[in-house]
Amino acid sequence: MDTEFDKLLLLLRSTDEANIRLGFRLAANYPTEIKAHLGYTLEDLKALYKLLVKYDALPDDAAFWEMEHLDLSQNDLKTLSPLIGLLKNLTKLNLSHNHLKSLPAEIGALQNLTELNLLNNQLQSLPAEIGTLKSLAKLNLSHNQLQSLPAEIGALQELTELRLEKNSLQSLPAEIGTLQNLTLLYLSNNQLQSIPVEIGALQSLTDLRLEYNPIQSIPVEIGALQSLTILFLGYNQLQSIPAEIGALQNLTDLRLAKNLLQSISAEIGALQNLTSLNLSYNQLQSIPAEIGALQNLSELDLQNTQLQSIPVEIGALQNLTRLNLSNNQLQSIPAEIGTLRNLTSLDLRNNPLASIPEEVRSLPNLTIYT
Repeated sequence: MDTEFDKLLLLLRSTDEANIRLGFRLAANYPTEIKAHLGYTLEDLKALYKLLVKYDALPDDAAFWEMEHLDLSQNDLKTLSPLIGLLKNLTKLNLSHNHLKSLPAEIGALQNLTELNLLNNQLQSLPAEIGTLKSLAKLNLSHNQLQSLPAEIGALQELTELRLEKNSLQSLPAEIGTLQNLTLLYLSNNQLQSIPVEIGALQSLTDLRLEYNPIQSIPVEIGALQSLTILFLGYNQLQSIPAEIGALQNLTDLRLAKNLLQSISAEIGALQNLTSLNLSYNQLQSIPAEIGALQNLSELDLQNTQLQSIPVEIGALQNLTRLNLSNNQLQSIPAEIGTLRNLTSLDLRNNPLASIPEEVRSLPNLTIYT
């Protein structure tokens, strides 16, 4: 037969508000037992319950302190109660679209947390305790005001996705290189001027986005990212790309638009799986003949690059469907473009072209913009 204390625990685990409140009244007679059994005081429980009621966040299938998913998004939160640390069974916590400027140290108590969403807040820093979330796999910190990351972020060994777009990051800690399971790293729209060489240690990384930063150089270690399929480096201040980029054999999408590039190394021809290449708004004047080796390329954007000529090897890109050569200094284009039977769009606007080869004009499915 159940003891009185067992009955009390059943009341506290009820999903009925009346039962829970009755349980609180009865629990006043067992303060020591409550603390010993649950790990926190009755007053803590009451305060936590009141908090969850306020935000209509109570679970309907478990005791409120045993809940696994908590969604407090879009609640105009300006602070996060330290009581969050009592929800030790949480695996997913959504705090997006609030006005949080900081997180309590107690966030580090959520040892079972696998997903933490802090998108669109006003966070200016992270507590060092973030590094104790050993089970965390997905961390979304996009659209905040972070200027730096604590070194402890490197302790999140289970992390697979780290989103940091639209912050004010000026640098990355070297410890980021310890995130061996990271597959996705978004750092667009920050104030990064450089990337630490330790990034080359992220052997599992498949998607790296660094657009809209004042980055001036890319470390040669980027060539070690053998799993990378997507690399966005557009809208930076890059004057060159290391030849080691040619080692990224799995790359399918490479974006380098709006930089200060004056040349592209011949090693780009080694990117055999590339399907999309954007080199627009640079200062190239020419592109290497090795571009013709990109047999899987379907989209090539070379607009506004000061091009004076196009290599005849472009005729080898038999899978090309879209080619943008607008706003350059081309006086002619190679007739070999006429062999690109899959080409559907060719943009030649704003070039001093004398004529367009008949071989190009006769492509059956091609729309030419002049």
